[in-house]
Amino acid sequence: MSASVLRQIPNGISVTPIVATPVLVVLALMQQQEAFKWLLLAAFISDTLDGQIARSLSMNSALGTRLDTMADSLLWLAPITGIWLF
Repeated sequence: MSASVLRQIPNGISVTPIVATPVLVVLALMQQQEAFKWLLLAAFISDTLDGQIARSLSMNSALGTRLDTMADSLLWLAPITGIWLF
């Protein structure tokens, strides 16, 4: 793998919670608590991993910082929606 591809791994992981958030909202609306719980857990784990990988490999970037901030903000929307709807 080339270095440029490796540098994008944390950014790719950062996209996971962003993509998961609308799915989590739909799962909450459909009262799918079990699926909601597991997808939320996976999103939180991926949010933790992307930062750790980027820092440990010194792969910080402006895009990664923006993606991580967006993922953090959106990821907190999902549990609030779940609490409200469940």
